[in-house]
Amino acid sequence: MATSPQLDILQMLAEWSGPAVVARLPLRPGGVDPLGLRQVNFDLMDRCIPGLNNTATRLRPYALVAWAWWKAAALAKAEIGDLVDPDRLKAYVDRIEVVFAVGHLLENDFAGLLGRDTLNGEVVNRGAYDFSSKLWRDFRVRRNSTTSLMAPVSYGPSAKEGAGLGYLSPRADGAFAPTVEAMPVVHAIEAELSEILDDPCFAALDCGVIEVERMRELYPYWATGALTDVERSVGRDRLCRGARAATLGLISQVLEASGDWLSVGEIRRQMALVAPGPAPANEELSAAPLWRAVQAQQLYRLSLEALMVWLLDTTVSRPYQLVELASLLMDETEHDAGWTFGQWLKAAPEDADQPCDVVPPIADLATVAQSANPGTALDYVRFALAVCREMGSDQRLFGGAADRLPLEKADARAARMAGMPLRDAFEVVLSEWVIGQHLYWAVGRSGDETQRLRLMLDEGGWLAFSAYGNAAPTPDRLATLLSLASDAGILDWDEVDGETVYALAAAE
Repeated sequence: MATSPQLDILQMLAEWSGPAVVARLPLRPGGVDPLGLRQVNFDLMDRCIPGLNNTATRLRPYALVAWAWWKAAALAKAEIGDLVDPDRLKAYVDRIEVVFAVGHLLENDFAGLLGRDTLNGEVVNRGAYDFSSKLWRDFRVRRNSTTSLMAPVSYGPSAKEGAGLGYLSPRADGAFAPTVEAMPVVHAIEAELSEILDDPCFAALDCGVIEVERMRELYPYWATGALTDVERSVGRDRLCRGARAATLGLISQVLEASGDWLSVGEIRRQMALVAPGPAPANEELSAAPLWRAVQAQQLYRLSLEALMVWLLDTTVSRPYQLVELASLLMDETEHDAGWTFGQWLKAAPEDADQPCDVVPPIADLATVAQSANPGTALDYVRFALAVCREMGSDQRLFGGAADRLPLEKADARAARMAGMPLRDAFEVVLSEWVIGQHLYWAVGRSGDETQRLRLMLDEGGWLAFSAYGNAAPTPDRLATLLSLASDAGILDWDEVDGETVYALAAAE
């Protein structure tokens, strides 16, 4: 007689006499945005430095991919006319990228390129590479979304029309073609390579074996630092558009006021000090308040994530009630007995004659052991709220979706909590701003094989699955913009004590 699944389960339970080992869940711990706050950072960055990322830092690859797509189409037209498999065009572009990248790798000029280990393992260590083999076809698939210049994490998005620099235009068949604005650099690269265009690397859509040493020999013809005047001119035109132009203007203002060479960190800091007060309500926002808002939101997000690092480290050994955790925070905080939350907020480190210097705390918090310094994280939450208030809690600067708890929403919530005893307010910060945010986003993003949830509610309180290392600042694309601007001749660069520094380019 057949039994129901429920009866089967009850029978199994009745036969159990103790604990049993079960299979490990097929989930891997992960997730880079435990509180769901980073999108506010990205939205602000897009208003200051749109179209760029933190890896595509050199101008020459933009010209290279534009030329490679143009050259592939020209070779195809000469071979069989316009009816060509777009994948053959892409295979040519992929080959050009690999030969280019390997030459730079061998000459220790790999800045701004991706895939060092992959190229060493797949190409360099072989001594020669067969671009007609199955190995090559498989390699192309693997690098398509990772180390290719056209990959989403590399030059692909910023090379295209739209928010990017506009070197390439997508075609209906999945291939690309240079934009009209990019054609001068295409012709410039063609001229630079004119002596070697009959080399098998370049001469036909298809290619066989190329010696790695030959890839090294080709390096001087297209080294990233050997830009033509045309590339610099087009690069300046492409960079200096819209919000990027406004941010470059702010950078120039800072460098001119300094009259000296400044590092990326010092430029970031000085940019954030230009416009500390409220922005006029009836005027379009300039780059200066937007950039200051980027850094304030960065500090706020990093501080709350650092507080979560402490929370996870504290609760990994045993469950804690919220009241216990809030009391631990009280022990880590300098305050007077009987303080309200509002009094604590007003004690933020501010100088009446100077604006809040928002960038140094970001570096400070990134370097301390966050699991042992919850007081530092709380201080910098308070500091970020002070910057927000200093700038009028402007929704244009600090707003965003309510479920991402942007600074403007947090400041409004803090104002409503001002009369609460400090310990009770710390309990709210932990329960709503940290635990609540984490549960909302970790559960909401579930469904794949990533274990994003880092905390559970046990009988005795909150218990962490495991501790985590330091939270890190979200790169803000400034280093990319400065590097591209120096390639374009807008800025000069040098290296001092191993650190890259920038100044305004000398007038020609």
